[in-house]
Amino acid sequence: MKKHLLLWEQLVDHLDREGMLPLQTLKSTPSEIAAQVARRYGDIRVQRFVWDYYYPRAFGNQNGKLGEGDAEALVLSFRKPKDLRGQIRAAISTEHEPIGESTCMVCGVRQVSDEDYQ
Repeated sequence: MKKHLLLWEQLVDHLDREGMLPLQTLKSTPSEIAAQVARRYGDIRVQRFVWDYYYPRAFGNQNGKLGEGDAEALVLSFRKPKDLRGQIRAAISTEHEPIGESTCMVCGVRQVSDEDYQ
């Protein structure tokens, strides 16, 4: 399989996993998918990939503004760090005391008790 087709497939797989593919993608062209992603999510990386790499390679077998290495890096830029939510939760939970009977279960802040006023 040609490199531009492989990279496009990887990009579409990522968009699909993230729920970013527009409806009826099978009938859409790469430029239509790119435009919808840009419009919906404000991310122009798919448009850049399509117009500056994919189309020049697919139609004309020529180099576009993006070289192969840059196109690969662009596709890889869509990968998010694994379990970002878990990392955020861990960072937040280290700022508070361990949850006990006198600690709020929602915010982790120590609750005031009658003993604090004696």
